[in-house]
Amino acid sequence: MSGLIFAQLILSGVNMRKFAILLSIVSTVLVFQNCSEEATFLGKVGAGSSSEDTTGVNNGSGEDINDLLTGDEVSDIGIIEMTCKNSVPLRSVVPVSFPKPKGTCAWEEGGNLDIKNQYFQARLEQKRNLNLPDGAVICDAHFDFEQQDFLYDDHFLLTFNDSVIAASYDFSQQLTAKNLGLLKFEWDAIAGIFWDVSKETIFCPQIPGAQASCDFPGHDMQGKINLDYDPLYVQAIMSQGIPSNHSFTMITIGDNDKYDCEHSEVNFDVTVDYVIPAAN
Repeated sequence: MSGLIFAQLILSGVNMRKFAILLSIVSTVLVFQNCSEEATFLGKVGAGSSSEDTTGVNNGSGEDINDLLTGDEVSDIGIIEMTCKNSVPLRSVVPVSFPKPKGTCAWEEGGNLDIKNQYFQARLEQKRNLNLPDGAVICDAHFDFEQQDFLYDDHFLLTFNDSVIAASYDFSQQLTAKNLGLLKFEWDAIAGIFWDVSKETIFCPQIPGAQASCDFPGHDMQGKINLDYDPLYVQAIMSQGIPSNHSFTMITIGDNDKYDCEHSEVNFDVTVDYVIPAAN
Protein backbone atom coordinates (compact mmCIF):
# COMPACT_ATOMS: atom_id res chain seq x y z
CA MET A 1 0.00 0.00 0.00
CA SER A 2 1.57 3.29 -0.98
CA GLY A 3 0.65 6.93 -1.42
CA LEU A 4 2.29 10.32 -1.12
CA ILE A 5 0.65 13.64 -0.56
CA PHE A 6 2.65 16.42 1.07
CA ALA A 7 0.86 19.09 3.05
CA GLN A 8 1.45 21.34 6.02
CA LEU A 9 -0.55 20.97 9.20
CA ILE A 10 -0.96 23.89 11.59
CA LEU A 11 -2.07 22.85 15.04
CA SER A 12 -4.28 25.32 16.78
CA GLY A 13 -6.53 25.05 19.82
CA VAL A 14 -5.02 27.91 21.82
CA ASN A 15 -7.37 30.88 22.37
CA MET A 16 -6.18 34.48 21.98
CA ARG A 17 -5.89 35.06 25.71
CA LYS A 18 -3.59 32.10 26.15
CA PHE A 19 -1.66 33.13 23.05
CA ALA A 20 -1.04 36.60 24.49
CA ILE A 21 0.07 35.16 27.82
CA LEU A 22 2.35 32.63 26.15
CA LEU A 23 4.05 35.36 24.13
CA SER A 24 4.86 37.13 27.42
CA ILE A 25 6.80 34.12 28.71
CA VAL A 26 10.50 34.75 28.35
CA SER A 27 12.05 31.73 26.62
CA THR A 28 15.35 30.59 28.03
CA VAL A 29 17.31 29.71 24.90
CA LEU A 30 19.56 26.72 25.41
CA VAL A 31 20.80 24.17 22.89
CA PHE A 32 18.85 20.99 21.87
CA GLN A 33 20.79 18.32 19.96
CA ASN A 34 20.62 14.62 19.22
CA CYS A 35 20.09 11.95 21.85
CA SER A 36 20.57 8.25 22.60
CA GLU A 37 20.47 5.78 25.43
CA GLU A 38 24.05 6.50 26.56
CA ALA A 39 24.43 10.13 27.56
CA THR A 40 27.66 12.13 27.41
CA PHE A 41 27.47 14.66 30.22
CA LEU A 42 29.07 17.97 29.28
CA GLY A 43 28.65 19.82 32.56
CA LYS A 44 27.18 23.20 33.39
CA VAL A 45 26.28 25.29 30.37
CA GLY A 46 28.88 27.99 29.91
CA ALA A 47 30.80 26.93 33.01
CA GLY A 48 34.35 25.66 32.60
CA SER A 49 35.43 22.73 30.46
CA SER A 50 32.82 21.07 28.29
CA SER A 51 34.11 17.70 29.44
CA GLU A 52 33.27 18.34 33.11
CA ASP A 53 31.61 15.29 34.65
CA THR A 54 28.25 16.17 36.21
CA THR A 55 26.94 12.69 36.80
CA GLY A 56 27.20 13.25 40.56
CA VAL A 57 25.66 16.72 40.60
CA ASN A 58 22.30 17.02 42.37
CA ASN A 59 20.66 13.82 41.23
CA GLY A 60 17.12 15.00 41.63
CA SER A 61 16.98 15.72 45.34
CA GLY A 62 15.07 18.97 44.72
CA GLU A 63 11.35 19.62 44.52
CA ASP A 64 9.07 17.46 42.39
CA ILE A 65 7.80 19.65 39.54
CA ASN A 66 4.86 17.29 39.06
CA ASP A 67 3.54 18.44 42.45
CA LEU A 68 3.52 22.04 41.19
CA LEU A 69 1.75 21.48 37.87
CA THR A 70 -1.89 22.57 37.91
CA GLY A 71 -3.36 21.22 34.68
CA ASP A 72 -3.68 24.71 33.21
CA GLU A 73 -1.38 24.89 30.19
CA VAL A 74 -0.50 28.59 30.55
CA SER A 75 0.35 28.28 34.24
CA ASP A 76 2.24 25.02 33.78
CA ILE A 77 4.35 26.25 30.87
CA GLY A 78 5.17 29.28 33.01
CA ILE A 79 6.25 26.97 35.85
CA ILE A 80 8.58 25.08 33.49
CA GLU A 81 9.99 28.33 32.04
CA MET A 82 10.73 29.74 35.50
CA THR A 83 12.22 26.44 36.65
CA CYS A 84 14.59 26.50 33.68
CA LYS A 85 15.45 30.15 34.32
CA ASN A 86 16.09 29.81 38.06
CA SER A 87 18.03 26.54 38.16
CA VAL A 88 21.62 25.74 37.15
CA PRO A 89 21.57 24.59 33.50
CA LEU A 90 23.31 21.34 32.62
CA ARG A 91 23.96 19.81 29.22
CA SER A 92 24.05 16.24 27.94
CA VAL A 93 24.65 14.84 24.47
CA VAL A 94 22.75 11.57 24.04
CA PRO A 95 23.18 9.33 20.99
CA VAL A 96 19.94 7.72 19.85
CA SER A 97 19.73 4.76 17.50
CA PHE A 98 16.66 3.12 16.02
CA PRO A 99 18.04 0.09 14.15
CA LYS A 100 16.15 -1.53 11.32
CA PRO A 101 13.61 -3.81 13.05
CA LYS A 102 14.42 -7.52 13.02
CA GLY A 103 10.79 -8.24 12.18
CA THR A 104 7.79 -6.57 10.60
CA CYS A 105 4.22 -6.05 11.83
CA ALA A 106 3.23 -8.60 14.47
CA TRP A 107 -0.37 -9.08 13.35
CA GLU A 108 -2.90 -9.81 16.12
CA GLU A 109 -0.28 -9.40 18.87
CA GLY A 110 0.08 -6.78 21.59
CA GLY A 111 -2.99 -4.82 20.57
CA ASN A 112 -2.35 -5.16 16.84
CA LEU A 113 -5.18 -6.20 14.53
CA ASP A 114 -5.36 -8.65 11.63
CA ILE A 115 -4.39 -7.77 8.06
CA LYS A 116 -6.78 -5.37 6.31
CA ASN A 117 -5.94 -3.39 3.21
CA GLN A 118 -5.88 0.42 3.62
CA TYR A 119 -6.50 0.40 7.38
CA PHE A 120 -3.99 1.03 10.15
CA GLN A 121 -3.90 -2.46 11.61
CA ALA A 122 -0.55 -2.95 13.34
CA ARG A 123 2.42 -1.03 14.65
CA LEU A 124 5.96 -1.65 15.82
CA GLU A 125 7.44 0.56 18.54
CA GLN A 126 11.07 1.19 19.46
CA LYS A 127 11.69 3.24 22.63
CA ARG A 128 14.97 4.86 23.64
CA ASN A 129 15.46 6.40 27.09
CA LEU A 130 17.70 9.43 27.64
CA ASN A 131 18.71 8.29 31.14
CA LEU A 132 19.12 11.77 32.57
CA PRO A 133 19.39 12.27 36.36
CA ASP A 134 16.21 11.79 38.38
CA GLY A 135 13.92 14.80 38.30
CA ALA A 136 15.58 16.37 35.25
CA VAL A 137 13.46 19.05 33.54
CA ILE A 138 14.49 19.46 29.90
CA CYS A 139 14.52 23.11 28.84
CA ASP A 140 15.74 22.83 25.25
CA ALA A 141 17.16 20.32 22.81
CA HIS A 142 18.76 20.22 19.38
CA PHE A 143 18.87 17.30 16.94
CA ASP A 144 21.93 16.36 14.90
CA PHE A 145 21.06 13.65 12.39
CA GLU A 146 23.69 11.63 10.60
CA GLN A 147 23.77 11.88 6.82
CA GLN A 148 21.54 8.90 6.18
CA ASP A 149 18.68 7.89 3.94
CA PHE A 150 15.40 7.25 5.75
CA LEU A 151 12.85 4.79 4.36
CA TYR A 152 9.73 3.47 6.10
CA ASP A 153 6.67 1.32 5.37
CA ASP A 154 3.85 2.30 5.58
CA HIS A 155 3.76 5.28 7.97
CA PHE A 156 5.69 6.46 11.02
CA LEU A 157 5.52 8.73 14.06
CA LEU A 158 8.35 10.01 16.23
CA THR A 159 7.41 10.94 19.77
CA PHE A 160 9.17 12.68 22.63
CA ASN A 161 7.66 11.64 25.99
CA ASP A 162 4.60 10.40 24.00
CA SER A 163 4.07 13.78 22.28
CA VAL A 164 4.17 13.53 18.48
CA ILE A 165 7.01 15.67 17.11
CA ALA A 166 6.99 14.28 13.55
CA ALA A 167 4.74 11.96 11.53
CA SER A 168 3.92 11.01 7.97
CA TYR A 169 0.15 11.21 8.51
CA ASP A 170 -2.28 13.69 10.06
CA PHE A 171 -3.66 11.96 13.16
CA SER A 172 -5.11 15.14 14.66
CA GLN A 173 -8.67 13.77 14.44
CA GLN A 174 -7.74 10.62 16.37
CA LEU A 175 -5.12 11.64 18.94
CA THR A 176 -5.74 13.75 22.03
CA ALA A 177 -4.42 17.31 21.89
CA LYS A 178 -2.42 18.24 24.99
CA ASN A 179 -0.69 21.52 25.89
CA LEU A 180 -0.50 23.96 22.96
CA GLY A 181 -2.24 21.37 20.80
CA LEU A 182 0.62 18.85 20.81
CA LEU A 183 -0.74 15.38 20.10
CA LYS A 184 -0.34 12.48 22.53
CA PHE A 185 0.35 9.12 20.87
CA GLU A 186 -2.05 6.33 21.87
CA TRP A 187 -2.21 3.22 19.68
CA ASP A 188 -5.77 2.41 20.71
CA ALA A 189 -6.91 5.70 19.16
CA ILE A 190 -5.33 4.79 15.80
CA ALA A 191 -5.81 1.04 15.55
CA GLY A 192 -8.28 0.07 12.84
CA ILE A 193 -8.89 3.51 11.34
CA PHE A 194 -9.24 3.92 7.57
CA TRP A 195 -6.07 5.01 5.74
CA ASP A 196 -7.18 8.21 4.04
CA VAL A 197 -4.48 9.12 1.50
CA SER A 198 -5.55 12.78 1.69
CA LYS A 199 -4.20 12.78 5.27
CA GLU A 200 -0.68 11.81 4.22
CA THR A 201 1.61 14.73 5.02
CA ILE A 202 4.90 15.93 6.41
CA PHE A 203 3.45 16.45 9.87
CA CYS A 204 5.36 19.04 11.88
CA PRO A 205 3.50 20.41 14.94
CA GLN A 206 3.02 24.18 14.87
CA ILE A 207 2.23 26.33 17.90
CA PRO A 208 1.71 30.11 18.20
CA GLY A 209 4.81 32.18 18.84
CA ALA A 210 7.29 29.38 18.09
CA GLN A 211 9.03 27.95 15.05
CA ALA A 212 9.50 24.33 13.98
CA SER A 213 10.75 22.68 10.81
CA CYS A 214 10.58 19.03 9.81
CA ASP A 215 12.19 17.44 6.78
CA PHE A 216 11.86 13.74 5.97
CA PRO A 217 10.79 11.67 2.94
CA GLY A 218 7.26 10.63 2.11
CA HIS A 219 5.92 7.08 2.12
CA ASP A 220 8.04 4.57 0.19
CA MET A 221 10.68 7.18 -0.66
CA GLN A 222 14.25 7.67 0.56
CA GLY A 223 15.43 10.98 1.92
CA LYS A 224 17.22 12.85 4.70
CA ILE A 225 15.85 13.76 8.12
CA ASN A 226 16.17 17.12 9.84
CA LEU A 227 14.12 18.34 12.81
CA ASP A 228 14.38 21.69 14.57
CA TYR A 229 12.13 23.05 17.34
CA ASP A 230 11.82 26.22 19.37
CA PRO A 231 12.37 25.80 23.15
CA LEU A 232 8.64 26.43 23.70
CA TYR A 233 7.89 23.00 22.20
CA VAL A 234 10.07 21.32 24.80
CA GLN A 235 8.63 23.40 27.63
CA ALA A 236 5.09 22.52 26.51
CA ILE A 237 5.99 18.82 26.57
CA MET A 238 7.61 19.16 30.02
CA SER A 239 4.50 20.97 31.31
CA GLN A 240 2.50 17.79 30.68
CA GLY A 241 4.46 16.05 33.43
CA ILE A 242 8.03 14.95 34.13
CA PRO A 243 8.37 11.17 33.59
CA SER A 244 10.74 8.91 35.47
CA ASN A 245 12.78 8.63 32.26
CA HIS A 246 12.58 10.95 29.25
CA SER A 247 12.37 9.04 25.98
CA PHE A 248 11.99 9.06 22.21
CA THR A 249 9.88 6.43 20.46
CA MET A 250 9.77 5.48 16.78
CA ILE A 251 6.44 3.95 15.73
CA THR A 252 5.93 2.37 12.31
CA ILE A 253 2.45 1.37 11.12
CA GLY A 254 1.18 -1.03 8.45
CA ASP A 255 -1.97 -2.43 6.93
CA ASN A 256 -1.57 -5.66 5.04
CA ASP A 257 1.76 -6.95 3.76
CA LYS A 258 4.96 -8.65 4.91
CA TYR A 259 7.11 -5.51 4.64
CA ASP A 260 4.87 -3.28 6.76
CA CYS A 261 6.23 -1.73 9.98
CA GLU A 262 9.76 -1.71 8.59
CA HIS A 263 12.07 1.30 8.54
CA SER A 264 15.72 1.85 7.76
CA GLU A 265 18.20 2.49 10.57
CA VAL A 266 17.99 5.97 12.09
CA ASN A 267 20.80 7.52 14.13
CA PHE A 268 21.02 10.94 15.69
CA ASP A 269 22.47 12.81 18.64
CA VAL A 270 20.40 15.12 20.78
CA THR A 271 22.02 17.84 22.85
CA VAL A 272 19.77 18.36 25.84
CA ASP A 273 19.88 21.37 28.14
CA TYR A 274 18.16 20.49 31.41
CA VAL A 275 17.96 21.48 35.06
CA ILE A 276 17.53 19.69 38.37
CA PRO A 277 15.11 21.89 40.35
CA ALA A 278 16.67 23.17 43.59
CA ALA A 279 15.01 22.21 46.86
CA ASN A 280 13.10 24.94 48.66
